[in-house]
Amino acid sequence: MADSGRWKCERCKWERLCLLEEKLQNALNQIEDLKLMNKKLEEQIRLAATGNKIGRQGTVQEHHEGEQCFVVGDSIIRSVGTGQKNIIVEWFPGIRREQIHRFLDNRDLGTPDTVVIHVGTNDLKRSVNLDYVMGELYSLVNKAKVKFPQSKIVLSGVL
Repeated sequence: MADSGRWKCERCKWERLCLLEEKLQNALNQIEDLKLMNKKLEEQIRLAATGNKIGRQGTVQEHHEGEQCFVVGDSIIRSVGTGQKNIIVEWFPGIRREQIHRFLDNRDLGTPDTVVIHVGTNDLKRSVNLDYVMGELYSLVNKAKVKFPQSKIVLSGVL
């Protein structure tokens, strides 16, 4: 390309055009592949919502009557477990790791079969040191293991 922004010759222009067309076709192929993968994932989600197992073993677990699940986190989880009698959800807008730590210390939450902790979004907003945040989350999980020794502990965070 010349300094003026115009092509020096027709051959250079043609080669560049062919290269761009090839890149466009590759991008269109990738989009089609992603659309197919998206359809498969939507089908898996639909099947999971009906309680059917799909994919690898353990990808979607069946619902077991009587199992109790406790979920705590920020406002992202406010709709989790809606209509489910065996899921207890405690959500607090803007909650951070240290606040969940205190919440677990000060509340008697019984002995749920599963404890899900959704945390990290608000911690990352306020800290530039990712290693520090990860260390603090590790500490929170250890706290939950001590508080709920018989429970499965699940840490959910920023995707």
